[in-house]
Amino acid sequence: MKITHFNKLAALPLAAALALLPACSRESGHEAEGHADHDCAGEAKPGEKKICKEHDVPLDECGICKPEGLAKLKPGESSKLRLASPESATLAGVQVAQSESGTAKDAIECYAEIAFDQNKLARIVAPVSGILESVEADLGGKVEEKQSVARLWSANIAEAASKAVLTRQTVERERKLRAQKVSSEKDLQEAEAASQAANQQLQTLGFSPEQIAAMDNRTRESVLLPLRAPFAGEIVERSAVRGAMVEAGKPLFTVADCSTMWAFASVPESALLRVRIGQVVELRLEALPEHVFTGKVTWIAAEVDDRTRMARVRVEVLNPDRLLKANLFAKARILLPGNPNAVLVPDSAIQRVEGKLLVFVQKGADLFDARAVRLGARFDGKVELVEGLKAGESVVTAHGYPLKSQLLISHLGAGCADD
Repeated sequence: MKITHFNKLAALPLAAALALLPACSRESGHEAEGHADHDCAGEAKPGEKKICKEHDVPLDECGICKPEGLAKLKPGESSKLRLASPESATLAGVQVAQSESGTAKDAIECYAEIAFDQNKLARIVAPVSGILESVEADLGGKVEEKQSVARLWSANIAEAASKAVLTRQTVERERKLRAQKVSSEKDLQEAEAASQAANQQLQTLGFSPEQIAAMDNRTRESVLLPLRAPFAGEIVERSAVRGAMVEAGKPLFTVADCSTMWAFASVPESALLRVRIGQVVELRLEALPEHVFTGKVTWIAAEVDDRTRMARVRVEVLNPDRLLKANLFAKARILLPGNPNAVLVPDSAIQRVEGKLLVFVQKGADLFDARAVRLGARFDGKVELVEGLKAGESVVTAHGYPLKSQLLISHLGAGCADD
């Protein structure tokens, strides 16, 4: 790893690298051996901190002379890094910007699978066994509510239709006889009850009252049962074939209203207690990288999968352009209430040195603090600093590797060190 650090430093422009090197690492006779405390530290009065003569910072805080102190830093504490001259940072291309105060968009990130909205999904089946006389809808076709998608003939339907016609005729005859006082009131009531039962049977099969009223014994067309779409949508499955014999209960079509879809997210049990009904969820699909779909949590499973330790969370997503398709996979971000006064910096401002998360805070033209921080939410190329930095402080946001290299070189013994 140490050789790697040197190789990365060597990749810098030579002038920039030399300009960054502090005086103590460039003086002859000290490149590999470093300096002892008596060389680097100036005289200190009782109760005052010793000052590093080479870098003009407290010796205990000097990131070059005391590189071992970096590992002990807590969030908010820092090691100081003095460059060779006020122009060194500019020469190396170091870019600095102020940290911002804003709202941190914390979120739970997980994977989700798109599915049809089960409340807007219906299977059209044959209510009785029969023969499909016609098929009027095709796969992918749009249908309106109550639109006929196929017509079914069945001996049972024909028998029920004949019964309805006969009972209706019986009622008409009994009413005439009752008006002539030839038949009793009981006979008329029984005829009406039989007609109502026959009509109800046809309505149960799917015939409308108007169709029942228009039935007679003359044509086969009058007893073809129209199979209708229960709501407007799209035919997403079809097994119906004209002339085929179908059994009662066999699905012939599946209709889906794709204006809304469901996404089933798999949430780790460690994050489950932070999920609430109504939370906003962002969905991104690899197949549609330019689109961000937004939905809301509508259901949280009552159990966790015993193998994956994940819980299913249902998200209802608007799909007005019909871009979402069932069984697609997506990356989901369940948005959580964020800190409105968060300290935010770009992702590029975060450095990791010897296992420590740091930002470089500019304290002067040639002086930087390598400050330990604690991170919070990450979003939109930004990161929240929960601890270690205040809003408005100047931090290195780009080309900070030259500064990081100085700390790494110190760990290799090229800076000042204790004997």
